[in-house]
Amino acid sequence: LTSLSIHGGPDTVIESFGANKLVEGLALNFTLTELNYKTLNLIPPDIDVKIQKLLRRNSNKKTNEFLETLRSDQKIPWNRSRLMFVGQGCAGKSATVRSLLGQTFNPNWDSTVGAMVSDGEISTSPTWGAVSDVKIDHASTFAARIMNQEATRRRMKDVITSEVRENGSKILSYAKNMKRRISRNRDSRNRARKILVDIEDEGNDESRVENSRPQFYENEIVREYDERLIVNAGADSMNLSLWDFGGQTVFYSMHHIFLTKTGVYILAFDMREFMSSQTKAVKYLSFWLNSIKLHAPAAPVVVVGTFLSDIDNVKDIRFINVELDEVIKTITAQVVTNEGEDLIIFPIDNKTGEGVDALRMKIEQVVRADPVVDQEVSMKWILLLDEILSKRKSSSYLLLKDVQRIAKDVEISTHKEFELALSLLHDRGMLIHLTATEILKNIVIINPQWLIDSLTKVIRDDILHRFNEGEFARVGLKEDLKRLFEYGLASRDILEYVWDQEQVDFLLDLMERTLLLSKWKFKEELLYLIPSLIKGNFEGSLVGIRCVFDFSQSFLPFGVFQRLICLLVGRISIHKDKDKAYRPREPQIYKHFASVEFQPRNVLQISEDVNERQISVYIKNTDLAASCFEIVQSMLQKLNFDVMGTGLRWETLLENPASGELFSYESAKQQSVIPWFRNSDIGTIKPISASNVSLEQFLDQIVL
Repeated sequence: LTSLSIHGGPDTVIESFGANKLVEGLALNFTLTELNYKTLNLIPPDIDVKIQKLLRRNSNKKTNEFLETLRSDQKIPWNRSRLMFVGQGCAGKSATVRSLLGQTFNPNWDSTVGAMVSDGEISTSPTWGAVSDVKIDHASTFAARIMNQEATRRRMKDVITSEVRENGSKILSYAKNMKRRISRNRDSRNRARKILVDIEDEGNDESRVENSRPQFYENEIVREYDERLIVNAGADSMNLSLWDFGGQTVFYSMHHIFLTKTGVYILAFDMREFMSSQTKAVKYLSFWLNSIKLHAPAAPVVVVGTFLSDIDNVKDIRFINVELDEVIKTITAQVVTNEGEDLIIFPIDNKTGEGVDALRMKIEQVVRADPVVDQEVSMKWILLLDEILSKRKSSSYLLLKDVQRIAKDVEISTHKEFELALSLLHDRGMLIHLTATEILKNIVIINPQWLIDSLTKVIRDDILHRFNEGEFARVGLKEDLKRLFEYGLASRDILEYVWDQEQVDFLLDLMERTLLLSKWKFKEELLYLIPSLIKGNFEGSLVGIRCVFDFSQSFLPFGVFQRLICLLVGRISIHKDKDKAYRPREPQIYKHFASVEFQPRNVLQISEDVNERQISVYIKNTDLAASCFEIVQSMLQKLNFDVMGTGLRWETLLENPASGELFSYESAKQQSVIPWFRNSDIGTIKPISASNVSLEQFLDQIVL
């Protein structure tokens, strides 16, 4: 109990005896900080002074306990999770996020470019609240939760002790029991009188709040505690990081950077489209279910059908449910069921709000059941987070050395603990810290939205999210813009312009390490190839002996083929730098095809069949077939390890040139199918290490 109001009528009087008993009771209470009795008459002034002193004593005690908790290294579950909203473009993902956060429906909301990150909070309210960056203070809430937990433990201990005493007293005689009660009452009165004497002796020198506290905490934190902090920071409070991913195909290649193994996935689809074009809708849903399975095989998935008010009847909902049930069973068992309606989907309408409350309750239930949410976090780590996020007002990123300095200020003393804290904050979506190279490691992105916005200034749908061509013409970049979206080739000038010359080297390095681009050294000036922007289709013939990487029994995500092209082009660029006499032909790159002179007079043709889920490699020089196969397979392994979370699975098929028949790798090896295997060659090709090596080291191993 922290607040108490005593009410009475106009004639209600507390006489001296009652007022003194109130003071004695308050002297033994150390939780009450607010006592409202102003409607009562005739409280003697001297008694009122004592009451106010005791209330201030309690308040100061709580404040000091609060500050001590802030300085401590205590741990409790952080209660933070990450929600990832995925699905086809214009399926209502952004509207669903707004509905869950209690925001009004906006029919004119623009489609999401790349992704949109927001924060939410679950407390005692039935709706979630959007969290603003205006006031960054996770540590105060965290400390208050620790205090609440400690108070609960003390109360439980008192209850247990009381029960033990009560049960023990039953075996005592009535006289002995009464004697003990009288003794305890006498002791309590004596304690109360001693406390009051101490209060009198203090005079005006009241108990003060301890001044020594972390330098980054101001008085406003104490004031927040006084007003609402302890009440609001219940054990059930939960913080959410909501990631709304754009559904346009061009963004899929960059989504792999941000999709995580933990959290809850919300897969949204338009039920109207399902009814009018079922095959297309099932294709998109299958794609996303497979994507989630690839990146987060154990994460729960909530499937949400939008535009409920446009569906004619319950039978249509049941039809959609039955059809999707068959699709889901073949892909994942992690889909959350809608027990209330006996469905595997959650039908909602963001315009009317129908179904949103049930969806919100189910997501909250799933989040609370996630064991990751119960991971205990140190108070120091939350102080580190607050200090980092407070810098968002002036910057979207920090240098690693500055974050290390902040960690030292909050007494994170070891490098191991610092790395663990930074890794957790990265996993929970509070910041982004990539470690593949020194350039990447040196930057800590404290505003993930900045990175998303930076990437989508390059990787974007040039029709749906079109640039102002006149603006680029005025700065002399008209041809650069045309080349970017026709051929997927970016100049340094256009990248510096769209990125406002901010952290250009960092962003280039990040895109190269995540295989979103590669250096293009086939022109007089250095360009950068971004395969996901290429639209043209190849219409020529395919020549050479085939090896096929077959993903038909698993999943071939968008971006795998494009990243394979980046690795091939990147290796040629490195070879050109080492051998100045090497003059390969400029590769021909299309949306699902590439022709690359990978070795002198040896052209590789790489083709992607989206429908069959296969990547085929045609090798013109059969003498080099075995080594080319090993190189391409190692590149697939590299991008699988670095970008796809090792979730890709494929079967390798090799062509018998005599018959044109495709053999499995194992069968071809057993039969020594030429040119892939010769008895003298088996085991002589040096394997290429793809895991736990940098991109440069990997590409440098490949001998052309």
